[in-house]
Amino acid sequence: DFLPDGFLLPSEYTKFVEEYTRSNSDLSKGGGANDRTIWICKPSDSSRGRGVFLIRDLNELAYDQQYIAQRYIDRPLTIGGYKFDLRLYVLVTSFHPMRAYLYKDGLVRFGTEKYDASNSSDLSNLFSHLTNSSINKYSPSLSSEKEVIGAGCKWDFHQLRAWFRMGGDAAASAASSGSGGSGVDEAVGDTLYEALWSRIRNVINLTLLVLTPIVPARDDAACFELFGFDILVDDAMNPILLEVNCSPALGADCPADLRVKIPLLSDLTDLLDIEESVRSQLAAQGVGGGAD
Repeated sequence: DFLPDGFLLPSEYTKFVEEYTRSNSDLSKGGGANDRTIWICKPSDSSRGRGVFLIRDLNELAYDQQYIAQRYIDRPLTIGGYKFDLRLYVLVTSFHPMRAYLYKDGLVRFGTEKYDASNSSDLSNLFSHLTNSSINKYSPSLSSEKEVIGAGCKWDFHQLRAWFRMGGDAAASAASSGSGGSGVDEAVGDTLYEALWSRIRNVINLTLLVLTPIVPARDDAACFELFGFDILVDDAMNPILLEVNCSPALGADCPADLRVKIPLLSDLTDLLDIEESVRSQLAAQGVGGGAD
């Protein structure tokens, strides 16, 4: 239940039309065009939000390459009214046996215009519906001080946990009304955050287990893969897996990137002990001198 329905187009176009028709069958009972299920469509081999669009009507679907049509999660948890998703970093050093490491910090990536959950919402407003920072960095409101989330479009997980400890948007509303968020139990916020983190770990574990049968076993200490898991949290606090990225971007264009990615790279190189691995391989090949 943690993966939205998705279809690879054009090869699964017929299945997609069947599901589209089934999910919109209530239109015959008086629903309007804006009541239709929303689908998010994205190129299967692209990144950074390029080529992504949303549709309600099948007639709006157009593509000239392999696309994925995925059921849109229209009831996300929001912060200050802004939609967000989570970028988590998972290092896998072996699938046989499974050895994976989930980095404890990560990025909270926001849309830069308030999310509109109504049926009349404008699906072409990507600053509201998409959280890709590569898109939102062009938003007119990127640098403005936005309610709760502030300037920019990223937090780290320490800021997310602090938001939970303050009672979320309820505490923010209390503070803005002058009550200062009195009565907020930080322990409750910590419990909610830890429960969400536990569910996220389960999603990651189950996803990696699916890959195990198709990844060949290799006895090579230098083999590894860093994955970027993109997870959205719905308004019932359920983590929803949007996609998994190989070789996620590690560049930095804001302070949150620096706070997350520099320690991430440091921990990654320490864990992999790449220098020692190279020395061992050179020694096995009879090459002297080690590694510089």
